[in-house]
Amino acid sequence: MLGWKNRIGSFVLATLCQGVIVVSTCSATGAQPVKTIMPQWYHLQQEAYGLKGDLKIEKLKAALVAARDFKQADHYPESEVLFSLAVFSSEQNRQAEAEKYLQEAIALKQAGLAISLAGKANVPIENGIFLPAYSNQESEKSGKNHALANCQSWLGRTLLAEKKYADAAAVLAQAIALLDSNNQQDGEVILLPDTLRPYAQALRALKRYSEADRAEARAAKIIATRRMLLD
Repeated sequence: MLGWKNRIGSFVLATLCQGVIVVSTCSATGAQPVKTIMPQWYHLQQEAYGLKGDLKIEKLKAALVAARDFKQADHYPESEVLFSLAVFSSEQNRQAEAEKYLQEAIALKQAGLAISLAGKANVPIENGIFLPAYSNQESEKSGKNHALANCQSWLGRTLLAEKKYADAAAVLAQAIALLDSNNQQDGEVILLPDTLRPYAQALRALKRYSEADRAEARAAKIIATRRMLLD
């Protein structure tokens, strides 16, 4: 009977308490529950996704204050909230505002590359866990590089919308180089082509036609591979 209970595994009960999400995992063998508390900034950011207009901005700005107060050493919380603010600003065609948020997010993510929190716990536990909860430094490095490249890709597309073609090409090239260093050749099948295509547009605007052709051809090849994987 005990072996059967062990195979059941564990169950997770999530409850909302005082602005944080508490996840209690109970072992089938009767061990003490292990509580995982999501930080307040994360909860506020999640709430913002269901809002629109000024209400969304207010909630995201509250999340940003909470993220800064959380004082995570690698600055992931505030960089993620800044990214969310940038995406919303871009969707509202407020590109200058989006550019500002993205520049701030990129600076924080670049600073965070030198700081490892993999496997480390926040104290006291009631303040919430460090996010993302990487188990080892290898996955942490890969995840942080991808998050930085994503911010750079969004900034490049924002600059392209502002017709700042030289700046757009430069930052998109940085994102592509980072993605290439983070994966096998053309191994990133979503963000990489979505970065290569605006890169090609910026290059064409700069009359760098042969480079634009190569970028477009590479994006098309990756997208064709992606379709084969999904079929």
